[in-house]
Amino acid sequence: MTADEHRYDTGTQGEGAGLRDTLARHDALLGLSAGLAAALLGAGSLDRTIDAALAGLGRGTGVDRVYLFERLASNGTDRLVCTQTHEWVAEGIEPQIDNPALKALDMDAVYPRFVALLKRGQAVSGDIDAFSPDERALLDPQGIVSILVVPVLLDDRLWGFLGLDSVRHARTWTTVEQDVLKLLAASLGAALQRRRAEAGLRRAARVFESTRDGLIVANLDGTIVDVNPALERTCGYHRSVLLGQSWKTLLAEVPAQAGLDQRVALALRDDGHWQGECLIRHGDGSLVQQWLSASLIPGDDGRPAQFVAVTTDVSALKESESRLDFLAHHDSLTRLPNRRRAQVELAEAIARTRGTGGRVAVLFLDLDRFKQINDSLGHPVGDEVLAEVVGRLRGRLRGNDLLARYGGDEFLVLLEGIHGADEAVAVARELSDCLRPPIDRPGGALHVTASVGISLFPDHGDDAESLVREADLAMYRAKQSGRDRVFLYTEEMAQAVQHTLRLERRLRDALARGDLALHYQPRLALAGNRINGAEALLRVDDGDGGLLPTGEVIRLAEALGLIVPIGRWLVDEACRQMRAWDEAGLPPLPVSVNVSAAQFYDDDLAGTIDAALARHGLAADRLEVELTETVLFDRPAQAVEVLAGLRERGVGAALDDFGTGYSSLSYLMRFPVERLKIDHVFVASLLDDERATAIAAAMVSLGHRLGLRMVAEGVETSRQLALLRGLGFDEAQGYLIGRPQPAADFAGLLAGA
Repeated sequence: MTADEHRYDTGTQGEGAGLRDTLARHDALLGLSAGLAAALLGAGSLDRTIDAALAGLGRGTGVDRVYLFERLASNGTDRLVCTQTHEWVAEGIEPQIDNPALKALDMDAVYPRFVALLKRGQAVSGDIDAFSPDERALLDPQGIVSILVVPVLLDDRLWGFLGLDSVRHARTWTTVEQDVLKLLAASLGAALQRRRAEAGLRRAARVFESTRDGLIVANLDGTIVDVNPALERTCGYHRSVLLGQSWKTLLAEVPAQAGLDQRVALALRDDGHWQGECLIRHGDGSLVQQWLSASLIPGDDGRPAQFVAVTTDVSALKESESRLDFLAHHDSLTRLPNRRRAQVELAEAIARTRGTGGRVAVLFLDLDRFKQINDSLGHPVGDEVLAEVVGRLRGRLRGNDLLARYGGDEFLVLLEGIHGADEAVAVARELSDCLRPPIDRPGGALHVTASVGISLFPDHGDDAESLVREADLAMYRAKQSGRDRVFLYTEEMAQAVQHTLRLERRLRDALARGDLALHYQPRLALAGNRINGAEALLRVDDGDGGLLPTGEVIRLAEALGLIVPIGRWLVDEACRQMRAWDEAGLPPLPVSVNVSAAQFYDDDLAGTIDAALARHGLAADRLEVELTETVLFDRPAQAVEVLAGLRERGVGAALDDFGTGYSSLSYLMRFPVERLKIDHVFVASLLDDERATAIAAAMVSLGHRLGLRMVAEGVETSRQLALLRGLGFDEAQGYLIGRPQPAADFAGLLAGA
């Protein structure tokens, strides 16, 4: 019943698993927001684009309602009076777009706290149960459970807000998610600002003097007849210089804009409008990025006479778009490329290398026991450690090598242009070596190591996904082999994983079918030569008339988190069987059950035992728990507390496999156990090793002084049994006494005894 480390062990995989899920959610939101920002930038019909953006945001984040509130025309005060103008709701959710309570909503009167935060550019989020009664008065009738509101700012003035409601279940928002949504709201504000400017110009060209967007009024042949002050600032030329010039003289002469003036003229002729990005050459020679919207102006006779072009500075919007793109492809903490970017880079490296005879190496690094640093010292310290690790790794890599944070405490290194496995292994060992020196910090030095797995293109795979998977397998083999090691992928690793996956499928199938059973191995009292108990051992049907290998089943169940429910079933089944034997008139013998570390420390073991004993009407002394040395010595203080609670109930405890681990007799004084079971490997050596015999005699003597019953496991011969009697052992267990057997066979053994 040991807990061997395994590829899917929560102790290794779990070091970064929680962070992996969070980073994946951030990654998806960043990609979605970047796409929506780009759509808003080039929107033709802004209302339809906003509706589509809200729908995409709602589906992408899994909320129930997404909406936009816009500030009404100024009433001479700075009060935020808003009306809901756009809304998306999930299927089955009641729309609120026509709710009278949401028309001309005076936010300063109803939600002054919200307004104060939004004006500072901060988001409002949380479960509404935590809000004040006044704030909930409008939210409760809408069935809202949790909410996120982000500000839409125009020229640093609160223009409105974007809201996301959850109705069917609570929803929490990380700081990264809130920041991304604030960037998206800024893109929305810029788009709305552009629409307002365009609409105002079409309504009355005479007001263009006051707009902050640049305006050009030109004849149909492109000759400029007027510009506004904002345009003068944008291009760096005085109005008098521009009048009479062709508007295309403002366009920067770059290849991407060749013939742009002609394309605009054709669009105006055919459609009456044109819009798109352009570069304007400033008077000082710099390039200014603008969004240009051109529309025809009818004359008195209703026919097109001129056109007006609106130029909007989109540098801030493009910067937001660039930041969203960076966040979508980089880790926010380390600024390293993230998983998505690493996979793209690896695919490109493979494409460059294919057919050249060269190689690409993938190094998968996983920090050893990093979860302990986060759990014991906190995530801020963990972040400091990650920053130090990244600095050290960067210092050992070449300029063209790629270092990426793949997730949590996992890193990926891509080595392009190497010649073979030896070179990749040498680099991996250098990286491992650079991490070993202690990290000095005020609270004391910390030690960090890494397990590294390596795969090579084209030796081990032909695509990015395969190479990463194989490097990951090699890394977990390094973990299983003791950590702080470097392993190169081999085919045997894949075969071992396939075996484990097949075993996992069989185990899950057996659990679904209820194909679990207990076999019972008798325990013999040497004084009186009678059976005085049994050990219940788990057996799992493989579906083909055989049994799954018990040791592998236990290790896999521990790794998959199934050992606790299996352990609860085992306790209850053992009690049920004892009750059945009692009702059949068989001697009322106690049964011992094996308990895993997860069940012993993290589950309500005492509650499980109490419930099973009560359900089947058994006294507490009928049940005994067996634990290995490693379980007890891992957390000795907590172990004493749990065992003491069991003893108070009358439930006995046995220390199993003694002699294979710590074997510290001094520890026995601390643990309230009744039996000490000497491991079968030690028992097997007694006949041939006088020192082992002497040690056994000493253990029996000390065990008796501590009030323990001494049990020898693995007894297979009469000579061994005779020797054990002579040494003073109290009980024996093994094939000589009886093999583990089904309950019916064990009942026959008891009946014939």
